[in-house]
Amino acid sequence: MTPSLSFVLPVHNGESHLAIDVSILLETLAELTPSFEILIIDDGSQDDTIVVAKDLAKKYPQVRALRQPLRYGMRAITQAALKETTGDLVIVQDVDFEPSLQEIRDMWQLRNDQHMVMVQPPSGGSGAVGGLKMLRREVIERLSTIREPEQHLSVERVRMDQRSPERRVPQFLVRLKHGATI
Repeated sequence: MTPSLSFVLPVHNGESHLAIDVSILLETLAELTPSFEILIIDDGSQDDTIVVAKDLAKKYPQVRALRQPLRYGMRAITQAALKETTGDLVIVQDVDFEPSLQEIRDMWQLRNDQHMVMVQPPSGGSGAVGGLKMLRREVIERLSTIREPEQHLSVERVRMDQRSPERRVPQFLVRLKHGATI
């Protein structure tokens, strides 16, 4: 069974390009899975971004719009994304980042890897961290019910110099549990 996908598109003052971006995403995501949604989050825009977003939501059943009255940034966007979306997998795009469609397709190829919690591809060929993150909702929800992630979660990791397992919690899981930016 193909997992469902939620794509979170944060926008700040993007009324001029939002309709084109959503149109491209609708085509691309439909190629990946029949079960997807796009959540547009207006991050405190001063223009008519929310008007365009609401018009797109009326026109396309896969699109929803949410407005943050102030520019709260990626932490608030990620928290809203996990609260407001329904997909098994959630792709969150950074504000002011234009991902390549190939990056989205490449991330989607990892959808059936049950060990995947989060994927963040390098971007631009420079090795820099990209502006996309794909999260597995099931794992994130389980994490949110744990009081002390350091005591209850572990990851098997083999140190190259000793070849013996070392147990530790990845820092991004600890930050996610405590509401920090991923």
